[in-house]
Amino acid sequence: MTMAPDPGTTTTTVTCPRCTGTTIVVDPCRCRDGNGGFLVDQSNVGHSNAGQSEATGMGRPWPDCELCGGDGAVAGPCRECHGYGRLRAQLVLTVANLDSGAVASASVVPGSVPPTVAPGGSGWQIALGPVLADLATRVDAAPPTLREVFTPERPPAPDGELSIPLPYDWRPDLPAADRHRIEAAALANRSYAPWLVFVGHGAVTEAGNCLDRLCRLAERLCLDLVVEVRADCSTALTWDIRFETSGAAVPDRPHGQHPDLATAVRHTTVADAFDNLAERCRTAPAHFLHPPPPVAVAIHAEPTDLDQLERRIVGDCGDGAGAQAIWRNGRWWHTRLRTGERGTSFRVLDTGQVAHRSTASLLRTWEPPAPGWRGEPIPYLACDACGGRGTREWFLGCHGCGGTGRRYQGLVLTVTDLERRVVHLNWRPDDGTGPTTLVATQPAGQPVVQLAGGHRLRTWADNFGVRPDELTDPETGHTLDQDLLDGIVTLSDPHGNPVTAYLAAAGRGRPAGRVIVAAVPRDAPPLADLVRLVHGLGLAVQVTVADYQHNAGDPRLVHGVHWQVEVVDPDSPLGPASPPLRQSLPEAVGYCLRFLGPALLATVPVDPDHPLRVPQQPVPPAEPPDPTDHLRQLAARHPGEPVVARLDPRCRRSRATE
Repeated sequence: MTMAPDPGTTTTTVTCPRCTGTTIVVDPCRCRDGNGGFLVDQSNVGHSNAGQSEATGMGRPWPDCELCGGDGAVAGPCRECHGYGRLRAQLVLTVANLDSGAVASASVVPGSVPPTVAPGGSGWQIALGPVLADLATRVDAAPPTLREVFTPERPPAPDGELSIPLPYDWRPDLPAADRHRIEAAALANRSYAPWLVFVGHGAVTEAGNCLDRLCRLAERLCLDLVVEVRADCSTALTWDIRFETSGAAVPDRPHGQHPDLATAVRHTTVADAFDNLAERCRTAPAHFLHPPPPVAVAIHAEPTDLDQLERRIVGDCGDGAGAQAIWRNGRWWHTRLRTGERGTSFRVLDTGQVAHRSTASLLRTWEPPAPGWRGEPIPYLACDACGGRGTREWFLGCHGCGGTGRRYQGLVLTVTDLERRVVHLNWRPDDGTGPTTLVATQPAGQPVVQLAGGHRLRTWADNFGVRPDELTDPETGHTLDQDLLDGIVTLSDPHGNPVTAYLAAAGRGRPAGRVIVAAVPRDAPPLADLVRLVHGLGLAVQVTVADYQHNAGDPRLVHGVHWQVEVVDPDSPLGPASPPLRQSLPEAVGYCLRFLGPALLATVPVDPDHPLRVPQQPVPPAEPPDPTDHLRQLAARHPGEPVVARLDPRCRRSRATE
């Protein structure tokens, strides 16, 4: 196999097939889906990512359309080629070792990779699997650890599937010019994602996300662990594993989409199981907890036989909508999913029309027995801001209740290390928690009070041996709100019960009145290691830091040192600084790595005449300089003001703006 070197300053382009080089496209207007009417039936119409219907172009236009004015067609710049009329025929594969910072890349252009016969003998393809394996070997990254940064939830496809299919008119006996022309068109079809970046580690480590570990953790946290299979419109089965609060309804949309149970288990981490917990359990019944003693929780059944569990769930599914296995009370409970009553949802479209869609919820045919740890219901009042609906104008979530429609008068606090140690506390308004202290007054006159130590979650940091910024929401990974850490609440009623007001504020948007806190040290790498990796990709690291330590005496203001870490194009302008959002540098670095894919995609030049970077860093710097102390000192000289520093790979120096 031969690989193309860095293409330098030129690249092959092809005429955009969507606009045929004119840079302008004329599309049927979405108003045609209503066939000339104000109401649009979207029950059988596809949806775009923006939630709007895809125009079929078959119906009559709506005369009062706000987009086309009744013409039935809308002209605009071509989104495929960004108005250039041409597409770049280049794909870059990059593999980076997260441990060493080594980076290797290959540029796939017409003629660089000899096509091979596609599986099944149906045509030809440009196989990328061997290229990826070669790059992984060059940077010493173990293939099982590789993850594509644009789709981190999905492992890279097997060698035979990671490929670019070629049109059927490609043949090896064609002249080279014709073969390269056809290959260029196939590569240009991937212009929406022309840079594939994979990251991995030097050695395979214990994943620590087996099903039995999730079962044990669910028991300790007094949550359900749900293993679910659904049948989609193509009759294929998709699998998901997630945590839920007891009594939560079946979500309308699937949470995960794995092809089989073994894959779902292998790729479901604790964070994945928590993901979106608040939304799917927001209106579940809220109960205080009477958890079993730790000894009882530690007694666990024999390891789960995945093959047997999968066969049972698939058998329950049959020809229905799906099935679930729920781990509760120390065993698996099985139930089938059925389609519930149908309803109708309405939405205003950007055409000015109103779309309606027939919806149907999924229901369990049988509910498992109530969990043994369930206590009495947590009392609540209907949210006065939204009337208990959970939404306000334009169907936006209510800020007063976080979308639950409830203002809880009690909460359950759970603090855990996500392994063995768990502490559950039932918070009630009438608990003897000590005196409250008036610590400030808002400009409008509302008193700001601080509750006694029992409601200050900051005290749990020392108890679990972590820093306060390492007390996080396990669903999002974000550090807890400052008011929750310090037990601070602003009273709208000066004569009201401070504890009641605090519980209502702390329970805003919480699933089933549960405040779950993860007390786990962050595993984010040092900033210097991230800089080394990003420099190897040919990009820059932009760090924003703001020192608010002078606000420590005022609970109304932001405290501490806040950070923001971003990956940017080194040639992009250094604009004005925005206030950073992360409460610690490890949190900012972890957030940057979590969303590394979109950041890298944003650095891809849209001009098709501009070739893609083909970054190479086979031998990264052994000991990169750590800029953390310098940035802290720089921020301390400008208290309260965000300071931006860009760590540029070309000159190994920083540019800063204050």
